[in-house]
Amino acid sequence: MSEGTRHAVTDSLRRVAPDADVVRISVSEPHGLWLARAYDRAHMPVGLPLAVEEAVAHWVARDLPSLDWRHQHDVDLATGTVVPAGALAKAA
Repeated sequence: MSEGTRHAVTDSLRRVAPDADVVRISVSEPHGLWLARAYDRAHMPVGLPLAVEEAVAHWVARDLPSLDWRHQHDVDLATGTVVPAGALAKAA
């Protein structure tokens, strides 16, 4: 993920969910459902406003068009690393 997108995502999430550590991106096309679900270090959900979920999902998916967005991906907010969903939890 580009440095600019990583900073935009991290800054936006820190304002509304300071405990967020990982964000899971889901893109459902053609229905246009774009969601970003945040999780803390213990992999527990952290609530986000819907507008933030949608904006973060758009930023990440548009920044990484080569990923297969038919599948969910996780973003490590500390490093900007993007991996298939669940891989970060397994590595912990």
